[in-house]
Formats: sequence, C-alpha cells, structure tokens
Amino acid sequence: MIRFAIGGAMLVLTCGQVLVWRRRDNVLGYVQVGTYLATFAIPLFGTAILDRYEPEVIDTYAAVLLLGAPAFLVGLAYGAFVGRRSRGRIALTAGSVGSDPGLGRVARRARLLAGLGVASLAMAYVLLGYAPLLEGDTQAAKYGIGPYAAGFARGRLVYLFGLTLGAAVLPVILALLQRQRRWIDVALAGGLGLGLGLSLNRGLTFLGPVTFLAAWAVQRRLRAGAIVAAVTSAYLAAIVFNQLTLPTTQGRPSFATMATISAPDLPDQLNFVRGFEARGRPYNAGSTILAGLDPGGGEDGSTYALRIATGIEDLGLLAAGGLRLPAPVWGYSAFGLAGAAAWPFLSGFFAGWGAAKLKRLVAPAMGQPHQALTLVLAVTVYNGTFGLLEQFYFTSTAGLVLLVVAVVVGLDVRVRLLGPGPEAIRDPGPVPTGPAHPGPGDGAGRPPDPASGGAPPAPLSRVRGPFVPLAPRPPSGEPPR
Repeated sequence: MIRFAIGGAMLVLTCGQVLVWRRRDNVLGYVQVGTYLATFAIPLFGTAILDRYEPEVIDTYAAVLLLGAPAFLVGLAYGAFVGRRSRGRIALTAGSVGSDPGLGRVARRARLLAGLGVASLAMAYVLLGYAPLLEGDTQAAKYGIGPYAAGFARGRLVYLFGLTLGAAVLPVILALLQRQRRWIDVALAGGLGLGLGLSLNRGLTFLGPVTFLAAWAVQRRLRAGAIVAAVTSAYLAAIVFNQLTLPTTQGRPSFATMATISAPDLPDQLNFVRGFEARGRPYNAGSTILAGLDPGGGEDGSTYALRIATGIEDLGLLAAGGLRLPAPVWGYSAFGLAGAAAWPFLSGFFAGWGAAKLKRLVAPAMGQPHQALTLVLAVTVYNGTFGLLEQFYFTSTAGLVLLVVAVVVGLDVRVRLLGPGPEAIRDPGPVPTGPAHPGPGDGAGRPPDPASGGAPPAPLSRVRGPFVPLAPRPPSGEPPR
C-alpha cells in the first residue's frame, strides 16, 4: 500500500500541471509523464528497492510526500487561476512565427545562439583536454575526478555554459530544420548533438530532441497515448545508452534494475532522508537556495544533498553529479514539516501559472504548419521563466543561461531607430471607391493634394520603400520647420 501511496504522490508532483493543461498539445506533459514512468515508476514498482531501507525511513519519506502532494495541488489551482486572469503584456515569438518576419527573427537569434553553443563546447573540450565519451574511464571523465580533475577545473565554467546553452537551443534548431529545411540548421544541430553526446550527459543530450519530437508528433496529430509511448521509449533508450557507455559491476541486472542504476532518483531520495534523520535533522533554513548561484562552485543544493545522503564530507573523489529531490523533501530539509508543505505549494503555484499562460498562448497555432516551432518556443520560454520559479529551491548558475535563452529567442522584441519597419505597417485594405463624397478631399478627412492635381494623397499603406516619419504640417500652410 505504501508503495502506491509514494507512487501516487510523486505522480502528482511530477505531472500535476497536466490537470491545468488538459489538451493534446501539452508538450511539457508528455515529457513529464515519460520522465515519471522511466525514472520513478519502473524502479518503484519493478524492483524491491523499498525493502533495502528501514521502515522509519520509508514512513518519513512517504509522510513528507503525502503532505507535499496536496499542497502542490492547492498551489497549482491557485496559480492556474492567476494565469487565466492575467493578460500578457510582453509579446512572445511563439505567437508570431506564423509570419515570415516573425520566423526570420527567431531563426536569426536561434542560429546565433546555436553557433555560440557549438563554439563554447569546442573550446571547452580543448580546455578540458579530453572528451568523456572517448576516455577509458568514462565514469571519472564524466564527473571530472581523479586524473581528469585538473582539466575539469580548467574548463569547468566554459564546459557547463556550453552544455546548458546547447541543450536549451537544440530543440529550437530542430524545429527550424523541420520548418525551413536549411543546411545551416543541419550543421548546427549536428554540432550541438555531437558536443552534447561527447559529454555523456544523458539528460542534456536527449531532452532537446525528445521535446522537439513530441511537438512534431502533436503537429502530425498523433494520438496522445502514442506520443507518451514514444517519449517513454526515448527515455528507456537513454537508459540503455547510459549502461552501454558507463561501466557497471552489477553483472547482468534486470531492465528495471538498469533503470534504477541509470536514473537513481528514488534511491537518492531515500538515502537523503536516511542521512538527514541519522544526522539529527540539521535543517538548513533554505540556505542552499542562494548558494546555488555561486559561480565559484560552492555547496549548492545538489552538493549539499549528496553530502547528507552519502555521509562523505570531501566529495572530490566521488563520481556523482549531485542529487535531484522533489519539492517536499527540499522543504523538509529546510523547515521540517512546515517546509514540506510550503515548498510544493509555491512550486505548484508557478507551475499552474505558467501552464495556464502557455495553454492560451499556443492555442491559435493548432493545426498550423508552424505549430511544432510554436510549441518548442513556448517550452523554451517556460524553462527559462516559470520553470526556474517552479524549482526555486534548486537554484544554479545554469538557470541564468536558460533565462537568457528564453529572453533572446522567446521575446518578440525589435529595435527601431526611426519608427516601425515596413513589415510592421499593416495594410488597412483597399481604398473606398464609388460616388464622389460631398466636399473637398476623399470623404475620409484627407484634404486634396495640390501636387497631384487635387487628388487625395495615397494612403500610407500604399507607399513603397522604407518608412520615414514626416514632420507635421503647420496649420498656416508654411513649410515644416
């Protein structure tokens, strides 16, 4: 029974925003469901992992999740209410890629970021002096320990920047490739895919292509069940990739055990609760939130959780990248049971707010040729804004890169020096024709133009060439000053 209680609580915490965005174009929902099935449901229900822990650890873990899941739903409902009532005052590119000017702006910006990502990854591997995929000890090379520590320290900042930027912009490039079919997008997508694959970072390598494929499947009007199955299969393929590239000492484990080894979220969370209780519940009062923004690599939340879970103070020789804990567990480590309810409430609020706004934003693109690109751009904006707020308890400098990508690619901002460009001038339609209107002019308030023999001046929308604002004509008829 407790196994189903834990599974149900994690289902709410991982995929709860589907309740707000109950539509087949919810790309975030497909990714979240696939993540839950591959990284949590299979280890929980396919192995006997819970039998390895003390009953009091299981009881504490379950109580924290069961307290946090309802709080998350309350926050989700309130956030959705706010999102439905608020009106966006910032134009997003996701709403303009149906036109040639909007598509061109997105393409230029995305290709610029992708080129920067490829260059950053190439420079990072030069600074590192190695590529994890090509090394004999792939585990040590991936985490930069042992003989790889000096090179990793030298290229760490450039390496992490390139990985984050490349993973964030890759799905946009893939969507542009599907939309425009240009060789430059093939080259950029190939460069980013190669650079990410060499890192052996399974999440960053596969998440972008999975997001794009889900968006493309929505555009192709595949059934929701088929999309979920495809996304889950991609995650399972990532598990196989992880087992083929990283050494293990488990012999030939079952596939569920392989999934647990490849994505050890559940055992990591249980180990953290065990270590936290064994240390006498050292509440951190939320100190790890700001520590994660330290570019010098201080003890952020992930490192803190790894130290508590393993009991190892010096993590320099440990081949691990940190732990991923759900909001209730992070809140519990900060303020006890009060935090276990407050953290998921805030997380759910931002998740509901963002889901409600994105749902309204992407609706006009349903059934259009640019729907996949629209959905990918919407997800990119979400990841760099509401997604960061949703995981406020797990801050990192990588979040700043996601924010920049969301602003550069997602915001529909144009720089104007003398006024709107030609594409911003909308044609009001044909000039009315018919019987002459009484009085001088054309009946629309425009006086006769002496230079054209008494005919009214041409409407602005009929003027060809760049737009140049004219000085107002003085009432006296004198030349403008």
